[in-house]
Amino acid sequence: MKTDTEVNLFYKERKRGNSQEVAAARAGMSARTARKEDASNVVLVGPNGVGKTMLAQNLAYQALLGGHTALFVTASAMLNELAAQEGSYAFNRVLKRYTQVRVLVIDEVGYLSYDSRHADLLFEVVTRRYQQRSTILTTNRPFSEWNEVFPNAACVVTLVDRLMHRAEIIHVEGRSFRLKEAQERTAERESRRKGQRKKGGDEA
Repeated sequence: MKTDTEVNLFYKERKRGNSQEVAAARAGMSARTARKEDASNVVLVGPNGVGKTMLAQNLAYQALLGGHTALFVTASAMLNELAAQEGSYAFNRVLKRYTQVRVLVIDEVGYLSYDSRHADLLFEVVTRRYQQRSTILTTNRPFSEWNEVFPNAACVVTLVDRLMHRAEIIHVEGRSFRLKEAQERTAERESRRKGQRKKGGDEA
């Protein structure tokens, strides 16, 4: 989990235009989680590698600092765990873990496709949390493409509607930070190799 200072440096380095928007969401999440009557959601939308997961984790961290419970989980891990439960007791026990926590972060919705059963499970989690507790979700797909993430699922329209209701939708833009780091490492290695070749030539 990165500190507030690291988050600010991350934005300063990348010069991302929506840093103020995310900062406002962080402050807003901290304030709203202190008021149990307000259970707004935050949805972070953007391509791979732009920092959505880190931002979601820091929003959850703000809730923890405020004395609230928070849980981070990838969409695939949560849905597969729920789908694997046999019997109503085991299912409800696991479901309660995801529905009772004050702030739930569901990461990476959209990277995989799911069948109707998994769509129904996500719908169940979102519905039980709806207007009761805050959900933070990251996705690489706009809501208009969620029918491709959950093909043939009848609940997609209602699922999206409940997520969007009283939610802050933040579009995270920019070049992949991981790609940028990889390119910088490659350039650094190439620079070192050139330096070594030059040193070897001078010695010869």
